[in-house]
Amino acid sequence: FLFFFFFLLLLLLLLLSSSSELEGTLEEEEEELPTVVVAILARNAQHSLPHYLGALERLDYPAERIFIWCTTDHNVDNTTQMLQEWLGAVENRYRSIVWKSVEEPRYVSRRP
Repeated sequence: FLFFFFFLLLLLLLLLSSSSELEGTLEEEEEELPTVVVAILARNAQHSLPHYLGALERLDYPAERIFIWCTTDHNVDNTTQMLQEWLGAVENRYRSIVWKSVEEPRYVSRRP
């Protein structure tokens, strides 16, 4: 799951790096840049969220052109609270934010 999390980040960074090849003024560039979707899929990611969210905030891409889709489920750590705090702090910067959470941890019993 964590691999998928970082794969999405890498894919987004590659997409955003290609946008630097656009020509024209800064205003023209922002008008031409597409709206992108950043999917944050986190489970028990308390240890890596500060790094990931910090990298997202430092992207060289207009925040108003970024749509955030965030989901988390079945956490046993502080992931849900961390995401809620961060989303609340940045909600006016991004184009749109969708939040989905399942609070209760899910335990799978293992049979012998």
